Amino acid sequence: MNDALASPEPEFDLRVVEYGPLKVSIGPQHETCYVELEGELDLSNAHAVDKVLKGLDGGSAERVILDLSGLRFVDSTGLVMLLRATNRARANGDRLRMLRPSQTVQRLFVLCQVDGALPFVDTDTSLSAPQATQTPGP
Repeated sequence: MNDALASPEPEFDLRVVEYGPLKVSIGPQHETCYVELEGELDLSNAHAVDKVLKGLDGGSAERVILDLSGLRFVDSTGLVMLLRATNRARANGDRLRMLRPSQTVQRLFVLCQVDGALPFVDTDTSLSAPQATQTPGP
C-alpha cells in the first residue's frame, strides 16, 4: 500500500473493559489520562477499578481524570474504593481529579458526608475526554 494513502495511526489507545454492570473506558495516557465509569460501581467490580487506578499511579500522565458522570449506582464498596484511590493519589503527587456523578450518586456522597473529601472538578472543555470511535466489523 502507498504510504501517502495509509490512514494515520491513532494518537492514543482507548481501552474499554466491562466488569459486570460497569463499563470502564481508559485512555489516553499522555499528559492527561481519562478513566470513564459507566453503569454500577459495586462489590462485583470495585476491586477491578481500583486495580486500573493503581496501574496509573506513578505513570507518565500528569493528571488522571476519573469521570463519574456515567455512574447510575455506587454501593459502599465502590465509595470506599473512591476514597482510598483519593488518599493514595494525594500521597503520590495529587494527580487524581473526578468529574461529578449524576445527581442520584452525588446525593449518596452528600448523605455519607464524603463529597468534600473527593477531588471533584467541574466539567471543563480542557478536560473533555476523547470519544471512542466504533469500527464496523468484517
